[in-house]
Amino acid sequence: PPVGYYELFKILPNSLGVYEVSNKGRVRKFTRMENGFLKEELLEVKDNKQGVRTVPITREGITKDIDINELIKETFKDK
Repeated sequence: PPVGYYELFKILPNSLGVYEVSNKGRVRKFTRMENGFLKEELLEVKDNKQGVRTVPITREGITKDIDINELIKETFKDK
């Protein structure tokens, strides 16, 4: 397969495993249901007024629209 063919999701650092970011710019959120199962939700990426693609991320009870490119860099940076 060509390079970049597969979509790879990794856990967003400092998100306690709630969010995963893909190498193709998609973000999914996991919520634990009362029955113990996890609910997966693919978050909608929107363009802000400056044309930057953002997604709402909640950390420490505060929700902010974060630049998707920053999330990809944070998640896939080399250690």
